[in-house]
Amino acid sequence: MLADPDSIRIEDPCQNAGDRPRIIVVGAGLAGLSAALDLHDRGARIDILEASDEPGGNAWYETWRDIRQPTAGSCFRSPLPGGHVERLLERFNLATDWRSTGSAMQVLFRTGALLGNLHEVSAAFLRHPSWLLKPKVWGLTGGLLTAALTGRPLVPAAKALGEPIFTELYRFLDRLGPNKDRFPAVPWTPDCGIARAEMEALDRMTIGQFLFEPSTTRQLPEDLRPPRRLGRLVRLAVTTTLEVEGLLLDNCSAYVGLHFLVGYLHGDLVALPGGNGAVSKALVDHLESQPDVTLSTEARVRGIRATDRGYRVAFQSGNRTRTLNCDGVIVATPKEAALAFLPDLPTAQREAMAEIEYSDYAIANARLKRPVWTENFGGYFIGDKPGKRAKTGFCRAGGVVNAGWRALPGTKEAGGLSCLKPVPQRADQGKLTNTDETTLRAEAEAEIRRTLMAIGADPSVLDDVRLHLWPHGLVSPRPGQIADDLFVRASAPFGAIAFANQDSIGVGCLEAAIESGHRAAAQLTQAIPVATSNLTRQAG
Repeated sequence: MLADPDSIRIEDPCQNAGDRPRIIVVGAGLAGLSAALDLHDRGARIDILEASDEPGGNAWYETWRDIRQPTAGSCFRSPLPGGHVERLLERFNLATDWRSTGSAMQVLFRTGALLGNLHEVSAAFLRHPSWLLKPKVWGLTGGLLTAALTGRPLVPAAKALGEPIFTELYRFLDRLGPNKDRFPAVPWTPDCGIARAEMEALDRMTIGQFLFEPSTTRQLPEDLRPPRRLGRLVRLAVTTTLEVEGLLLDNCSAYVGLHFLVGYLHGDLVALPGGNGAVSKALVDHLESQPDVTLSTEARVRGIRATDRGYRVAFQSGNRTRTLNCDGVIVATPKEAALAFLPDLPTAQREAMAEIEYSDYAIANARLKRPVWTENFGGYFIGDKPGKRAKTGFCRAGGVVNAGWRALPGTKEAGGLSCLKPVPQRADQGKLTNTDETTLRAEAEAEIRRTLMAIGADPSVLDDVRLHLWPHGLVSPRPGQIADDLFVRASAPFGAIAFANQDSIGVGCLEAAIESGHRAAAQLTQAIPVATSNLTRQAG
């Protein structure tokens, strides 16, 4: 249930509750909500403290004329059978409620990039002549000629048309799937099929070196070496995939880069109505319906101290500082925020937390007068560049998701597109909040109009644009940090305090947030001796 801040009491742990432990979860993003669900299932009482005015973190959505539009996280990898994500979706009846890139994905090529690399396209289709019989191939050819003659900056094409171009890369990535003998799991585990020494070698080189500088991979086993020659269009596609995650060819390790390419370029992505916020909303609705769960918003934690019976958490609620006592704490905020209210952490752990880097992120939600592009999941922009006059090219759109392909019942004529606008360059961090929002909005609107023209829609259908800015919204792992166990050291449990966040895993995605929540709940179960037997019994 949602708490009235003025009604919160100072309460002793386990008071009038038998041996049921009381857990405080700091942060109501996907990681914190997942941890809260897991611990509540195990029998714990839960208090969730969220600093902002609504739960969900960067996995939430806004509703406009019955269309749900993500305010940040918009899609995730097709769930692995039997995994945490699949079980969570099945529990809340979301397991078949999505649109997949496997059958409904477009690629929006910059016309100049496609024209400049026609030799690669021609060579790819000549190697696979059966593709020349497909009408879509000739449709792309006609669209390219039209774009070249009319000056249209973007050319749309079905994702499947890239298969001849990406054959060699896909063949290599196909060896590294989550259900294959080898998978670049993050965090690394011994059973992922990639040896520790192999992981370290991959993590200490950049993905750019790995894919496009063959000499750097000579020390790797044959089956971990990529194709020797990958074309310019492949490079542009890899660049886009990484940029959407706030990463670059020269600041992302080969190990982390492969993790994303396996799932986010070669694999299928899925999107729910409302994006990743649909998962957060299901979690919030369920937890708020439980009588022994309290969720408080606008509750900013100021300090966590150990007591002789557990922990005391002080937080700001309105103009007053309040405290709650508990048996254990899940800290589900970014590590940079946790440093401020956990001064007693070991110095080495604080130093590891401080070393973690984050990148800025924005999303622009287009509100349309009528639905467009409804047969598609969305698309990636390949080889796109900001215009010469663009002041905000540091956060140009890397992808677009159709937010209106499945509206709520009774939806009036309306549509929506959500443009994903990451800030991958390290030198550009901070510009998002230092740039006038009117300028950011105007240039996002220009991007959306250009996208509408590219897909054959009338730009006049654009009714409004809503911006959502996420400073430090994505964890950005750097080469060597997985190999050095940075994220493991930063998120090590401290007494009965466990950590859950995408930056506990080391990559920014829905899967990492949910996984970190489950890990933190398991760690806390082991850290509370008095409650362990009860929690284990409840979990079983």
